Amino acid sequence: MSNRGQNKRFFAASRPKRPIICAIGKPIRVQPAKTSVSHFRDREKPSVLTANDQNRRFFASRAPHDSPTPCLTSNTSIIDLSVHSVNAVANSQPLATTPAQALHITTILGKPCRFLTQTLPAPSLILTKAFPIPCTAKFSFYLGKYSDTLDCMTIVISHISAIEYWLAHESLKPKATSAHAATELPSAGPTIDDRRRAEQLLKQCASIPLHIAATKPLHSSTRFRCHVWSPPVARALYRIADDVYVCSPELAFVQSAAALDKIDTVRLGCELCATYSIDRHARRGFFQRNALTTREKLGAIVCENQGANGIKTARWALDHVLDRSASPAETKVALALTLPCKIGGMGLPRPSLNRFIPLNAAEQKALNRSYFLCDLYWKQAKLAIEYDSDAEHSGSERIASDAARRNALLRLGITVITVGNQTFRDRSEFKRVGATVARLLGTRIRPRSEHYDRRQIELRKRLSSQPIWESARYSE
Repeated sequence: MSNRGQNKRFFAASRPKRPIICAIGKPIRVQPAKTSVSHFRDREKPSVLTANDQNRRFFASRAPHDSPTPCLTSNTSIIDLSVHSVNAVANSQPLATTPAQALHITTILGKPCRFLTQTLPAPSLILTKAFPIPCTAKFSFYLGKYSDTLDCMTIVISHISAIEYWLAHESLKPKATSAHAATELPSAGPTIDDRRRAEQLLKQCASIPLHIAATKPLHSSTRFRCHVWSPPVARALYRIADDVYVCSPELAFVQSAAALDKIDTVRLGCELCATYSIDRHARRGFFQRNALTTREKLGAIVCENQGANGIKTARWALDHVLDRSASPAETKVALALTLPCKIGGMGLPRPSLNRFIPLNAAEQKALNRSYFLCDLYWKQAKLAIEYDSDAEHSGSERIASDAARRNALLRLGITVITVGNQTFRDRSEFKRVGATVARLLGTRIRPRSEHYDRRQIELRKRLSSQPIWESARYSE
């Protein structure tokens, strides 16, 4: 026998065969004898207990649920922690009852663990990856917030359903709390009871099917539509009920862009940044509210979600979104003037909507007012467009007030153009308005397609129609 063979036999005989014992006293597997020189050289190093996910699932699933909760000692391992968590849930006990235990769990997991008592009512988040055992709602109650991942029992309202929630009247939707710090969506689907609870919660402000988001494919049904969403969601989830969250208006805008075309995506962005929501049950077809977001905030979310489905449509639409629109009529007039010619618009520069124009002391005394709000305003050209609706600008007193307002703006050097419902419906008349605006702005309308007239007609129809996120609520 060669010297090499003799060395292998000597090293194998010298190394003791020891079973690897887990923290609860049961062997995992017998470690085979090592014959290499490197292993022999390292034989005096302390052995470190490492258990894979299969072993952890094995011992966690076979933990006696009726056994007393073991104490967390300095020798507690991940397996011990998994078994302990199962027992704690079964016995309605908190995982960490002392600061020392919380500190020890933090050391094991590498995540900050908060000291908990049974008197804390608020549900918290759990680290699902550290505990490869089935999670329950009761389990999440007893764990502290040491993870940035939503637990598997959480349901996240997303896409068009989230848009419907944010645009609904305050009296119809549950109140959302502050943004959550979670950076990942749940990886497992909600139970049937959770889905029914979410549907009951949003029945007045969201249509069916209800759209939800997760990191893994989930089963869809006639009442629920599941979407896979992997981009980050940090500070983009709002809690509306126990274990029910809704995506922020900015994130829902990016998500919905995958199912909408360019025109509807622009309309959606304008309505999210506007001070109104379309509602066919309202007296004027819409109701007033505070703006949900701004064009700048939408742009920040678009930049954070590069590569997401529909991001190209969202990025294109963002270039044409307008802030602070006060009515659907203002939005459709502004978009008809500013959208590119290739989709039926006039390609004019974007104006400021409801621009605040302050007055000095002399002007305030002369005009008996302190400021003006112009519907559409181009500051460089001192040009304003005022929209006169049939409902708001009828009657002799109202007409006289509008005339006095226009005269006051003229005295300030601001050119005023009035556009009414009839003007917008008459395509020839509205084209003349657009030509006048282009001349005063020092630019030209340059349609480059022989189908421009047809596209212009189609665009005006689309801008005057009910959006899908509003009409879906009243679909049969």
